[in-house]
Formats: sequence, structure tokens, C-alpha cells
Amino acid sequence: MTIQKSQSPKATPVTSLDLPKILQTRINGQIPVILLSSGNLPITRMDFIYHAGSRYQTKAFRAFFTNLMLPEGTRSHSAHEIAEMLDHYGSFMLPYHNRDQAGLTLYSLNKHLESSLRIIIEVLEQPRFREEELDVLKQNHLHQLAVEETQVEFIARKQLTRALFGAGHPYGMMGESTDIQSLNSDELKQFHSSYYKGSNLSLLITSDRPQTAFEILDHHFRSSTVFNTTPPKPLLQPVPPNDPAAPGLQVIKKTGPVQAAIYLGKPLFSRTHKDFQGMSILVTLLGGYFGSRLMQNIREEKGYTYGISAMMHSYLERGFLMISATVDVAYWKQTLAECRKELEKLCHEKTGKFELETVRNYLSGELQRNLDGMFNQANLVKTLWAHQLDEQWINDYLDLIHHISANTIQELACQYLDPGTMIEVAVTPDV
Repeated sequence: MTIQKSQSPKATPVTSLDLPKILQTRINGQIPVILLSSGNLPITRMDFIYHAGSRYQTKAFRAFFTNLMLPEGTRSHSAHEIAEMLDHYGSFMLPYHNRDQAGLTLYSLNKHLESSLRIIIEVLEQPRFREEELDVLKQNHLHQLAVEETQVEFIARKQLTRALFGAGHPYGMMGESTDIQSLNSDELKQFHSSYYKGSNLSLLITSDRPQTAFEILDHHFRSSTVFNTTPPKPLLQPVPPNDPAAPGLQVIKKTGPVQAAIYLGKPLFSRTHKDFQGMSILVTLLGGYFGSRLMQNIREEKGYTYGISAMMHSYLERGFLMISATVDVAYWKQTLAECRKELEKLCHEKTGKFELETVRNYLSGELQRNLDGMFNQANLVKTLWAHQLDEQWINDYLDLIHHISANTIQELACQYLDPGTMIEVAVTPDV
């Protein structure tokens, strides 16, 4: 076969995806488990997922520090000993935390899975929450927060989050340094005992032999209190209604910065809403990739910023749109004006065929990338499961990517992207 270097290779649309094989089961007939058969490497990833995110806390940072402290020592082993034992088996663990969920992820060679699991179970079951270790972590994060509070992007994002939900809302709570300083180990112990329990746990097992990994887990750790589901306690209370600020511009003056940050957004909906997928396509066209309208206008044509983005963010029970950029201080007002123009244009003018095809190709390629490799697949399945969705959601999304019309794009823009409904935050130098 002769390769024609002067001709571009033929592009063909991605019409189907090779989705991983998923099986659902339970430990003790109660704790939900997803088994994900993925890859051919002798590696198992196990996600211990608790409904223990920050939406459940009554004080800022309590959920975060509870999760962060898990690997910092148990009743029997120090943090250093735990790390050494896992390293001996070629394993490691990562704590994770977001608004809705928190937990640990274990990565282990199959041949050492049982030994590694014993360590993880101990970490989840017997954290000691020593005040000395907590003080070290608090000082580290106080220093980090002090640095972040000098950054215009952090200030703008924090203010917009509060404005979207309300400062006291579970999804709008944004802590201060005083919240970290006042935390103590007893508060973390109480949060752990309330939320890190079997009745609040789900598991995702990703492996070339997921059934074998499940059998090891089920057989050897059935008696652990980590999997003890009795007595169950109703923890998953719905979040209250949003209490957003009125649409319009909020300007925050900050001494010292050489750039300004602008953030725009509005409350929307979670992934389960009928318009979420369509809005994801629309927002990608607006500012979700390098060739987007906002990037072409504000970066390439105007030169106001190095980068600007628009994203749909989704929690379990809420969602929101956010547009963000760091810009030259001389052009922050012009940048806001151009953002408003682009929002209006999407409603008043139909998207051209070439632009829509470009977005179709980009998004279908992103879906393929998210399915490349066992860990990417695990992350995708974990996200779907967190939002009570299944793999059919991905197939439906791919189908919509290929078939959404310019008319539908325009209708969604008119319904949801009215500039007059946006909350705007600008953090600028105090000059």
C-alpha cells in the first residue's frame, strides 16, 4: 500500500464505544459492589466510596480533614509503618474527597491483594486521629490557604460558589482559616463514626480478575466493622434549595495582583437532568476546548487572556455553569462584555455546520480517551455510579453528540444562557 503524504487521512466518526464489562453484586447481600473487568495487567484497583463528602458536614473542613487523616496512623501502626507495609507489597492508596463522597482508593498487584486489603481495612476501621498529626496537617493547609487567598482566581471562584448556592448551603460552604484553626480530633472522630460505616459504603473493583478480587474481599473481611451494615442509619438527606445571589456583577478589590479574574455562572442541574447532555455539548462549543468561541474571541482575536473556559459542573443533587478567565487588568470589563456577546450570539444565531462538526469530533474523541486504559475506565464508571447512572448514559451521550441539531443548540442557549441571568464576579487590583 502506497502512503499518499499529500492527502489527509480519511476521518470517520466514532459511532460506537467499546464499553467495559460491568457486573453489580453485593457484600453480605447489602453493600453494593461494581465489578469492572478491564485490561490484562495483574493489577487491581479498589475504590471504597462513602457518602461522606463536605455536604454532610456542619462545620467547614471537617469532612476534608477526616478523610485526609485516615492514612496518618491507626491504633496499631504509624503513618510511616503503613506506608512501608504497602510499599513492601508494591501497593499504594490515595484518599479522595469531594462535595458528595469521600473514601480511599487502593492500587495493588493481584498476588498481594489480600495483604494490601488487610492494611486498608485497618486504616478505614481504626484511624486514631491523633492531635499531633492533625496539627501538622492543619499548619500545612493554613499555609496553602494563605497562598491561595492571594490569588485572584481563588477569590473569584470562592465568591461565585457562595453566590451560586448561598454561603450556608451544603454545596456553597467555603471555609476560612479560622475554621481550620478551631478543628480538633474529637470532631473528626465523630464524623468518622457517623459516616464511615458499612451502611454508607459502596465499592468499585477494577481488575483483570474482578470476581476473584471480590471473593477475596468477601471471604476474608466479612466480619470487619468496615462492612458491618447494622444498624442502618438514614444519612442521605436531600440538600435544601439553593439560595443564590441576584444576577449581576460583584466587584472585589484586591491589593497587589497584576491580573484580574472574572467568573460568571448560574445554578443549573445535575447529570440526571434531561438537558444536561445537550448543555454539555453547547458549553463545550462556547468554551470547553481550545477552538471554542470564547478562546477564539478573547484569546486569539483580542489577546485579553492566555485562556478562558466554560464548564458544566455537576454534584449529586445540583449543578451549575461556570465561565472563568484570568485577564490583563486593563481589559477585565471588555472581557465580561465579550462573554455576554458570545452568550447572546448563541441564542440569536444558528451554529454553523463546520463548527458543530468540529465539536462533535472533539467530544467523541474525548469519550474514547476516557475509556483508554483500566484506570480511566474506572474513573468514568465511578463518576456515573456516583450520579446513579449506568453505561447507557454514555451511549446516549455519544448518540446525541452525533445527532444534536443547530436548532436544539440554539433553543438550549435561549433557555439557559441569557446573560441577564448570570452572576458575575470580578476580582481586580485596588487601583
